[in-house]
Amino acid sequence: MKEIYTKYIASELGVALWQVEQCADLLAEGATIPFISRYRKERTGGLDENGVARIKYYSEKFEELERRKETVLSTIAEAGALTPELEKEISACIFAKDLEDLYLPYRPKRKTRASVAREKGLEPFAKAIFGISVADPYKMASHYVDAGKGVSDAEEALSGASDIVSEWISEMKPARDFVRSALSSKGILSASLSRKGADTDKDGKYANYYDFSEPLHRIAPHRLLAVLRAEAEGVLSVKVEADAVKICNKIEYD
Repeated sequence: MKEIYTKYIASELGVALWQVEQCADLLAEGATIPFISRYRKERTGGLDENGVARIKYYSEKFEELERRKETVLSTIAEAGALTPELEKEISACIFAKDLEDLYLPYRPKRKTRASVAREKGLEPFAKAIFGISVADPYKMASHYVDAGKGVSDAEEALSGASDIVSEWISEMKPARDFVRSALSSKGILSASLSRKGADTDKDGKYANYYDFSEPLHRIAPHRLLAVLRAEAEGVLSVKVEADAVKICNKIEYD
């Protein structure tokens, strides 16, 4: 196992790096959790079953992450977009969400409003707006009106360019990290009965959540799980709300 992973595990478990490395080696050799905790204490520094089990859990997660990294690196390399800096960032990831954030700009895309706008030739306009080099976007938009490409007026040109810029921002890792942080600390989780929720929840199992709202950082785990289960079963409509203006302003000025 790579050192970036063993260091993380050691930090999470509050044990020495060598203990994690020895335990990981034993697991890789096929030793079971009970065997390691009972008969290999001298190698692991006395790790108990819980400690060994947690190392096994993390080891499997990181093995899965490594496989995903290989796929991501291969896909980006095939597209001719892999740089030494990007490869270094990907290799250093220890969380799947960080890896997927880095991969997002290179992931094969479905048809989106932004991709449609690109097909209409609006990407140069989007780059000008994004670079804040346009004094009057509405005036510049008129230069991209082209009925043959499906851009009927300046408003449509500006809307399409905005879609492209929005997609770029949504793919930026710092922006995604900030939005996650803002939602987790300031977001409000709201749930309401879905259109067919009453028919689905005939015994009222989720009645306590038909009109539910609570700050995301305060919600108890069992309530969050109940809300998510109800949403998955089609009983509730769920959303997380936050101050979108503050979030957008922060992203814009950063």
